[in-house]
Amino acid sequence: MTNTGEQTVTNAVVLFEASNPNVSPLEPEVAIGSLEPGASAEFAFDIEVSDAAEAGPRQFTLRVQYRDPEGTQRTGDPIDAPAAVAEERDEFAVSVVNGSLEAGGGGTLTLEVTNNRETAVREVSAKLFLDAPLSSSDDEGYIDELAPGETKEVTFDLSMAGSAIVGKKYPASVDFRYETSEGDTLISDTYRVPVRAIAASGGGFPLGLIGVVALVVVGLVGAVYVRRNR
Repeated sequence: MTNTGEQTVTNAVVLFEASNPNVSPLEPEVAIGSLEPGASAEFAFDIEVSDAAEAGPRQFTLRVQYRDPEGTQRTGDPIDAPAAVAEERDEFAVSVVNGSLEAGGGGTLTLEVTNNRETAVREVSAKLFLDAPLSSSDDEGYIDELAPGETKEVTFDLSMAGSAIVGKKYPASVDFRYETSEGDTLISDTYRVPVRAIAASGGGFPLGLIGVVALVVVGLVGAVYVRRNR
């Protein structure tokens, strides 16, 4: 905002006006203080856009309220402020770095997490949600901070039951609790990632199958013992 007049103005406040119910400022006014002739000041509004809004150009109105050198409060003429509503996008982008586990075994699930927001986030706590045949004794991860566009990894310990079908992909879900640069604590949408079951290395049997074989062997030994004592 630039003072194009010939007098210093004081207590200048920029007012945001919007008639669209799907677009609203978190605070409708921003104070910029005093401006001498020719002086400029930057300001910004945090705008909340509802899910019902459609992407595309918008026209908003700004007004400047101020006091002249005599102390009289005045309001300037309306100023057109064109802006655009972008397509909806997730707060984060999540991709799998390491997502294969041996059936009947355990390992790690490593995810890459990218901050899609235009501002930094911090205290990012990841929570993993699983269904059989997947399980975990360590289903939480943590990232201290993510700048806009920055990517970091988060890792979880996973187990894959022996009943898993080799070659099949099983879904895992993760969401994020995080703090914005304004100090607000939010919870993201839930993201689904695939975890693939692979054959045990070395041609071994899955753990579930080993348990069945062991029971059969014990049964045979018992049968032999009974026959010998008849």
